[in-house]
Amino acid sequence: MKRMSRQVVFRTDAGQRIGTGHVMRCLSIADRMVAVAAQKNEALQIHFICKAHIGHLCDLIVARGHKCTLLPAVPDWTAEGYLHWLGGPVEQDAALTREAIHASGGASLLVVDHYALDAVWHRQMRQVVGAIAVIDDLPGRIHDCDILIDQNIGHGPALYADRVPAGIPVLAGANFAPVQAAFAHLRAASLERRKSVDVPRVLLVSLGGADPDDVTTAVLRALRPPLGFDAVHVVLSGIARHLAGVRDEVARHDSVTLHVDTRDMPALMAQADLSIGAAGVTAIERCVLGLPTLMVVVADNQIEAADRMADLGAVCLLGNTSDITAQSMHETLCAFVQDTAGSLRAMSNAAAALCDGQGLDRIAPALFDIMSPERDATNTFEQE
Repeated sequence: MKRMSRQVVFRTDAGQRIGTGHVMRCLSIADRMVAVAAQKNEALQIHFICKAHIGHLCDLIVARGHKCTLLPAVPDWTAEGYLHWLGGPVEQDAALTREAIHASGGASLLVVDHYALDAVWHRQMRQVVGAIAVIDDLPGRIHDCDILIDQNIGHGPALYADRVPAGIPVLAGANFAPVQAAFAHLRAASLERRKSVDVPRVLLVSLGGADPDDVTTAVLRALRPPLGFDAVHVVLSGIARHLAGVRDEVARHDSVTLHVDTRDMPALMAQADLSIGAAGVTAIERCVLGLPTLMVVVADNQIEAADRMADLGAVCLLGNTSDITAQSMHETLCAFVQDTAGSLRAMSNAAAALCDGQGLDRIAPALFDIMSPERDATNTFEQE
């Protein structure tokens, strides 16, 4: 294989159907890798390859200083399971991705964060990349990769036995979550402040960037007497289908502020006393800051992690989006606020114990090791 350029390619997607979590965690890793390379006085180019789904976030990727190539998506594509998210057949996606990587000069490392892609797809990248990293949190697929990262609470390397090549690094568990450095920076102050909070006065509502089932509106309609928060902060992405309706609902509340595509999530979490939030990437971010949460499951892939967090006392689980109405949310909030003196602190302590926020400090060096020319690249699955 010819010598590769010093480029890292991320193959991931965002969209109204998919949400923003995959792209956002990849952006955190990409930004950290660029910073580490700069400290070494090395140049590192980051290239995202994504499908042109509605809400693809390419503009955000470019604004962060990275290259982004959008691959065409098949109109009205449908398929079973997570293949529905891919926007076309696997073979077609592999060919388009391989062509895009080849056209940009190859890559030292390909980072794949997509539930629809597995070893069959990975093998087709081997000729144009030096190494492959996979981000996964749904153990079940076979991966042909050189390192695997799984941020899920309670997960460990044993979950990937016989699913990845023997001997590769498997970085599994919440302490490998690629949360922004700002969360770790605010952790000590956030945890200290919570020691004196008896009654929640500031509420954060963050139900996933896309919130496809519009649980946000149900929450806002639940905010009526006797509930009385001093401030309510609502976070949504600009790709959310129900954004216009949420804006209308926010306008009916004097104490509610809407944040669209915010870059201030660490500060918003640190300042909040209570959150109504989705499982997923932001759930781990809330743990870093010890933010007590009433949790809603907005996707099937979140159920396992949500149940585990509830069992550990880190969240109060409200159930699936189909279980949430304005009335049920009102009743839950009223009951919770009436009995918070002990529950807030207990939930905060349990959440904070799950993740220390230093995941990027562990991930970035491991990825640079994988890109090393001295690395033994023989541990890959044989093609069948």
